[in-house]
Amino acid sequence: MIMKINIKHIERVVKWGFASLFSIVGILFLLFLSSEWLCPEFWGSQNVGKNLYILHWERDTYQFVYSTDVHGRTCYHGAPIIPSYKNDEYANTFVKKWGYTDKWIALIAYNFASSRNEYFIVEKNYETDAKDTLAANKIKDEHITQITDSAQFIKECKLHGINIVCE
Repeated sequence: MIMKINIKHIERVVKWGFASLFSIVGILFLLFLSSEWLCPEFWGSQNVGKNLYILHWERDTYQFVYSTDVHGRTCYHGAPIIPSYKNDEYANTFVKKWGYTDKWIALIAYNFASSRNEYFIVEKNYETDAKDTLAANKIKDEHITQITDSAQFIKECKLHGINIVCE
């Protein structure tokens, strides 16, 4: 028995196969681009104002960064503010919880080296046109207050209208 090959049929199948493949790739590409605009949290990015972002890092830890390199509304990287790196050592402090208003950010971080929480209040009244690392250093030096006592931290949060729950 001899099979007859229908070239027209094969051409049609190949043409529609490629068209379907390109359509699927195009749809996935559009979903990827729109997700950067519509749901930055999906990518682990939360904007807390003034080019400051909370980025999901590892497990249940987060980084607090300054970045002007944003795709849509999603930030993938930036100059770290917390954790801060000293002498190029691996950072031991990562953000666990945060709350913010238009003018203030409250951060609860965990220091793995000392096995204790650290508390920070960030004032967002700065102006900078510096590059990310310079701006992050300025924010660290001039606009962050570290608080050692959780009761004092809660009092400061209430004073600034920040809703955050301490453990």
